[in-house]
Amino acid sequence: MEEIHTQKKSPKYTPEQIEAGLTAKNHTVKKSWIERMSFTPTPMQIERGLTDRHEDIKKAWIQRMDFTPTPEQIERGLTDANPWIRIAWTQRLDFSPTAEQVERGLTDSNEWVRLTWAERSGYTPSMEQIKRGLTDRDLVVRVAWTQRMGNDITPEHMDIIAQDSSYVIIMAWLSRTEITWPQSIIERGLQHQDANIREAWVEVLQRQNHKEHASHDDFTGMHNL
Repeated sequence: MEEIHTQKKSPKYTPEQIEAGLTAKNHTVKKSWIERMSFTPTPMQIERGLTDRHEDIKKAWIQRMDFTPTPEQIERGLTDANPWIRIAWTQRLDFSPTAEQVERGLTDSNEWVRLTWAERSGYTPSMEQIKRGLTDRDLVVRVAWTQRMGNDITPEHMDIIAQDSSYVIIMAWLSRTEITWPQSIIERGLQHQDANIREAWVEVLQRQNHKEHASHDDFTGMHNL
């Protein structure tokens, strides 16, 4: 006998039930209604939720991806006094930030906001923004920029990286075998006070010398054909 598989249907709520849930006096009940994705909120409900005085209620609304926020709602969220609300808005990828919003986010007074902007896709940072990110006072932000950037970096960026105070940052960059470091920076790295970093620079020098000799041998071989 064949088994009959029945799929549970999401419960349907009346507009009155939804409104009552979203305006419940009990904080936990209200939040649980916001997190239900079985209904489409009205613009009025969204706006009311995004301006709620409780952080976790506002965050729950921000994290709902079944509505398109207005430019005014985005701007208000990105300038909220609470850094965790600013972070939640930055993590939404359904809008393209303006140049002003990007710059403001990358220079935010809160390191976790700056970190979130450094990790965010959807914009191309300027050379000045990259330079500022690589010299950020907080290590977590510099690490984020290290992870964001590819191997195509400028000599100026290389110089900044080589002088970083963090072992983690320097070693992360030196492990990238595709980068060719200027001789002047390598020579300075060989004088570094940290023995492990000096050893890493030795390996970089050896690696680049090997590549140079290999390229020369390939050129000579082609020339003799």
